[in-house]
Parts: sequence; C-alpha cells; structure tokens
Amino acid sequence: MNGKLGKKDYLLIVIIVSFVLFFMFGFLLGGTVMKSRVSAHYQGIIDEMNAENIRGVATYPETDFTQFYHGVLSPYLIFEKEYIQFRSHLQVSSTDIDLLAEASELKKLAQKTHEEMNGITFDDQSPLLQEAQKQYLIAMESYEEALSTSFKGKLQDVKKRFTSLESKQQAETASLRGQTLFYEAIMTWETLQRPFLAQLTQQDWSNANFTTWKTWSVNQKNYAIAAILENKGLLSSYQPEDLTYHLDHYLRSATEQELTQYQLIDLILMYHKADAIVPGQFKAQRSTYYADEILPLIPIFWK
Repeated sequence: MNGKLGKKDYLLIVIIVSFVLFFMFGFLLGGTVMKSRVSAHYQGIIDEMNAENIRGVATYPETDFTQFYHGVLSPYLIFEKEYIQFRSHLQVSSTDIDLLAEASELKKLAQKTHEEMNGITFDDQSPLLQEAQKQYLIAMESYEEALSTSFKGKLQDVKKRFTSLESKQQAETASLRGQTLFYEAIMTWETLQRPFLAQLTQQDWSNANFTTWKTWSVNQKNYAIAAILENKGLLSSYQPEDLTYHLDHYLRSATEQELTQYQLIDLILMYHKADAIVPGQFKAQRSTYYADEILPLIPIFWK
C-alpha cells in the first residue's frame, strides 16, 4: 500500500476544507444579519415602550386643569383686565398723579397675584401646565418690576418711559407664552383621548387657510389663535376661544370668494385691530355651536 497522497486526494482535501470555510463564513454572516434584525426588532419594541411611558407620564388629568384655572389662570385674568385698562389709561390720562395712584394699586395686585400663583404645584403628569405656570410667574415678577418705575415727571416722558421698559416687554411676552402653553396643554389632553387628532405645529397655523381651519377641533383652533397672538405680540382682553367663535361665525356666512380672500392670520389681525371681539362670547354660545366638542370642565368654557 502506497502511503503517499495522490493529486485526487489533495484535491478532495482542498474541496472539503473550502466547504468547511464557506460553511463557517455563511454561518457567521447569517448570525450577524440575524443579530442585526433581532436588534432592530427589539429596539423598535423598546422605542415604542419608551413612547408609551412618556405618554403614560403626561396624562393631563382634568383635575389639573381645574387646579390651574383656579390657582393660576383666574387670578392672572383678573390682573390682566386691570393691566389692560391701565395701559389704555396711560394713553389718555391727563395727569401723572392719576397714573401714579393707579400704578401703585396695580403693583399691589401684581404682588397678590404672584403669591396666589406660587402656591400651586403640578406634578409631571402635566408638563405643559407646569411650564405655563412658570411663564405666568415670570410675567408677574416682571409686571411688579415695571410698575415700580417712577410715574412722576412730565406726562409724555412718563408714558414713553413705561412703554419702553424692558421689564414691561418681558412681562407681556411671558404672559402670551403662558397662554399658548395652556391652550397647547388642552390640545394635548384632547389628542390623548382622540389619537386620530394631530398636534398642530408652527407650520400648520402659520400657513393655515380656512379650508384647513374647518378640519380642526375647537381645541386645535384655540391653540392656533393663542400661538398667533403670541407670535404677533398681541396681548388682549379676550380669550382665544372668543376669537375662535367670531371666526367660525364669520365662516358660516362667508362666500367662497371671501374664504379665499384671507389667510387665517390676516383675519385674526383684522378682528384684533378692530377691537371687535366680545369677551365671554364663546362660553355664551358653546352649547349651541360646540356641543359635540371635548373641553375641560373649567369656567372659561362652561357657564
């Protein structure tokens, strides 16, 4: 028997070794691909669970809106009404003595309002309400600072000085930001109950026409108006829902030509400039025109 390997034997060994190597390469490659697919699959599950956890934390219980209204919004609206009147008197007042007395009383109300707001706390279930409260507190601190300025001197100088105060601008900006966050919280609360509704973005409301407006829920409309008022720096004596009612009332009788004539922002600015909004109009008409809408049970919406 010859102990040497022939060419056929070498060829057979090479074929066997090559087969084993290809098998091992294929096994390793398949394992890598499978691992990648499994990781992607479970990462998707993990991401979904994380999203559920976030949604689970931010549940916006309706009791938080009730607490926010009584502890933050209601005191603020009382102050805001007086402040807007003061701002109006600033333009027509004939003596600095009148302004000094009115500013002194308004400053006391600002301090009282700040104390009331500061006594309310919200947990992580309502993060937008937390942030809204923070903005309103910033506003009240800035109002206190603005109203501490001197109202003595020539009347025109007093008016100019107050109007240009940085603290006054900060106060009004924070007030409008707090308002937007409050209505965004309500919109978010509704989308948790109606998942088919989308959260509006700046692109949605800044480019909206009335065809789009008609597809929104009342809470989406209110948020869009609050965001536009903030964007334009328009502090008002009415609430966003009152302007929502006026726009809806206009659209019920508008012609097709009128609907295409204006963008949403254009008509909002026209109504605001004309001072044509009646505060409380939405609440008075809610049961007639908005009976099917979901709204938190707070006094700005319900009689």
